[in-house]
Amino acid sequence: IGRQRVRALELGNEPELYGRLPWSRTPTGTPIMGRPASYRRGDWNTDFARARAAMPAYPLAAPATGNFGFLASLGGFLSAEPSVRLVTFHRYPLHRCHTPPTTVAYPTVPNLLAPVASRGLMQGTAHAIAIAHSHGIPFRVAEMGPVTCGGTWGVSNSFASALWVLDALFAIASSGADGVNIQTAPWPGTPNEIFYFHQLGRQWQGWARPEYYGALMFAQAAPPGSRLLGLGYAGGSQIRVWATLTPGHQIHVVAINASLTHAASIHVRLPTAAPATVSRLLAPSAYATGGLTLAGQTFDATTTGLPRGSRRTTSLRPSGGRYTLTLPASSAAMLTVAAH
Repeated sequence: IGRQRVRALELGNEPELYGRLPWSRTPTGTPIMGRPASYRRGDWNTDFARARAAMPAYPLAAPATGNFGFLASLGGFLSAEPSVRLVTFHRYPLHRCHTPPTTVAYPTVPNLLAPVASRGLMQGTAHAIAIAHSHGIPFRVAEMGPVTCGGTWGVSNSFASALWVLDALFAIASSGADGVNIQTAPWPGTPNEIFYFHQLGRQWQGWARPEYYGALMFAQAAPPGSRLLGLGYAGGSQIRVWATLTPGHQIHVVAINASLTHAASIHVRLPTAAPATVSRLLAPSAYATGGLTLAGQTFDATTTGLPRGSRRTTSLRPSGGRYTLTLPASSAAMLTVAAH
């Protein structure tokens, strides 16, 4: 892909797991650990320095961790390792492996739609982001998804994941992080796989899992160069509202109704009275794994990679100085209006 497109090289992945997970097994099935159970951050610092010293002078990314303990001494680590030019952190709200069903981190649709799963995703990262920026280094959520360990059927591949990722991406943007990579499982046929394909005769058909629809709506609402706008909204925790101003001088207001059962209406005041357009992200329910549409279009059985169907939006005019947007249960909508 060309050297100019490679930002940094990451040494290893999730070092907090090196002493906990086997990386191979003997012919009889006995696990072989990559590091001893006592392996900690200091050990990793030593390993990192040894690997870096044996390499050419490439820009590096680290610590590639989902563990806050590995961020605790980030300032000292960056000072000791000037070759690190990108701080990488991993975030997942729900955990399939070794998680009791009674906890809020257990993979269920209601847990995925809880505010803590999206708006709480970056809680505790402000100090690390500030340290990275003080060193002139971007802070990137280099791996994220709804559920760890490859995902959980009925949760990772549900429409709830679309609503979750839409809210979570806005929350990450508001945290000051500089970018995101969404994980799509490297093992075909797993729940976290975002795209999948089938050959039908001489033709290939492709599908996008629900999470992609939410990420696509975010990309439409916040194209490069956009900035978040403060938008006051008094409502329950199931309603999440975000607003952006784009370089093209458009205001986008994204509203998410995370309720499984109840419709809702929101009233938005904007510094304009121009007619707005509304596009919607819809599915039969939060548990749906198919039948999704974004502005009336779907990626189900696409043969071109482009969405199928005609794009559908509706017009909305303000009344009494405010725009009123009605949201069915488990849905999202984006209001777009020209800024003046």
